[in-house]
Amino acid sequence: MAEIKVKVGAFAPQFTAPTTDGSKLSLNDVTSKKHVVLYFYPKDDTPGCTKEACSFRDNLQVVRELGAEIIGVSVDDVQSHKGFTEKYNLPFTLVSDTDKRISTAYGVLKDPGTYTNRVTFLIQKGGKIAKIFPKLMSANILRKWLQLSRNSHIPEDTAWRYERVCRQIVRHSRIRSDKLFQ
Repeated sequence: MAEIKVKVGAFAPQFTAPTTDGSKLSLNDVTSKKHVVLYFYPKDDTPGCTKEACSFRDNLQVVRELGAEIIGVSVDDVQSHKGFTEKYNLPFTLVSDTDKRISTAYGVLKDPGTYTNRVTFLIQKGGKIAKIFPKLMSANILRKWLQLSRNSHIPEDTAWRYERVCRQIVRHSRIRSDKLFQ
């Protein structure tokens, strides 16, 4: 894996890129209004990436209750993203990084540069990186988010919702719950 170039506390590299619906998304426009879960994944419509995307889809409400938006990034083209989105009814934005500039800026391009590594960045409103989760799929990311929320300003009733969502993810992803909450 290439070395992740950005660090916690640094500003996230900004980009403008094409999305599933053919429009252009500017990360700066999104982070000026809300937090962002920016997740890089290797390839559309593969088993692991499908599982991850569907997990984010199934838990989008909880993520939005946190004031965050999910954005997925891969080196697949817009047409591939469109098919993936339609097939699995994904209600969040997928960004096409065919020129690999975004993946390179974040340091997540897999050697020899044919696709990205699975890495998720939690970006605070305003654009600073709050947390980096390398090699973790969404069920594990939500678990980590739950752990962070217990030590932050997030109210107890919201933290309880995270735990409930994580348990739902465990049931759907066949991850053992005793491993998830260690």
